[in-house]
Amino acid sequence: MEQKNIVFLVVGIVVGPVLSAIFGLQVSAGSLEDEVKAVSQKQKAICCAIRATDEVGDTRSLNDADLKDLAKRMAREPGQPEPSYEAMSRCRDLLQ
Repeated sequence: MEQKNIVFLVVGIVVGPVLSAIFGLQVSAGSLEDEVKAVSQKQKAICCAIRATDEVGDTRSLNDADLKDLAKRMAREPGQPEPSYEAMSRCRDLLQ
C-alpha cells in the first residue's frame, strides 16, 4: 500500500505541473510582467487624460497636433525627461 502511494505522489509531482501548463493554469513571469506593464500604462494614460481635461476642459475641439502636444505634456512623469510612448498614445486616444 505504501509503494502505491509513492507512485501516485511521483506521478502527481511530474504530471501535475505539465497538465496545468498545458491548460494554461500557470502564469509565467513574462506574461505577468507584460500584464503589469499594460495595466500601469493604462493607469498612467487615465491620469494623463484627467489632468489634460482639468487644464483644457473640452478636448474634442482640439486638432490632432494639439492633442499630441497636450498628451505629451500631461503624460510626463516627475523626474523623467520624456513620457513613455504607450502612455502618451493612450492618453491621446482617451482625449479624442
